[in-house]
Amino acid sequence: MAKLQQPGSGPSAGTGSDSTRKQRPPGHRKGPSVGAIVLLVVGFCAVAAGVFYKDELRTYVLLRPWSKAGPRGAVDAFVAALEANDADAVRGLMSGKADVLVNGDRITGLRPPLAYPGMPPVKPESLTQVGPAAAGRIEYSMRATYPAAFVILTPPSGGWVRFATRPVDGEWRIVDFLVGGQPDHAE
Repeated sequence: MAKLQQPGSGPSAGTGSDSTRKQRPPGHRKGPSVGAIVLLVVGFCAVAAGVFYKDELRTYVLLRPWSKAGPRGAVDAFVAALEANDADAVRGLMSGKADVLVNGDRITGLRPPLAYPGMPPVKPESLTQVGPAAAGRIEYSMRATYPAAFVILTPPSGGWVRFATRPVDGEWRIVDFLVGGQPDHAE
């Protein structure tokens, strides 16, 4: 008859043999699970993408392209201030140093803050006869060097007017404007 050996006795007693350790199911390996490794790889990829695209992500959050109310509201307020000949309101709605030319109580010309030296002023009529901003289209520049939401409007007289807007100190402001395809300079 075969003699059965009792656990804890024999040549491997007290050395942590298989008989005294927890038994693992067959095929089970030591180390992290496959799910943990996949989670670690996905997490690493997400962090790497966030670091690589941080400027674009910051610009996206700054411009909030999911809501078009900010850029349109800034353009509508700007046009209303021009129509009311309120030079202080026009300056307040623009970012930077805008050149608002006033003759008496009437605004006669504007130069945007980003105007090049010697640029002739734009007639206010070129900017006010554009209709509501809701009628225009909005395009976004997600470049980190010049993030802006462009509101592009077509006046009834033809041509186009492009207002560049962006949030400045929490308020949407006009940072630049450009008039094309129509006589636009004040004399």
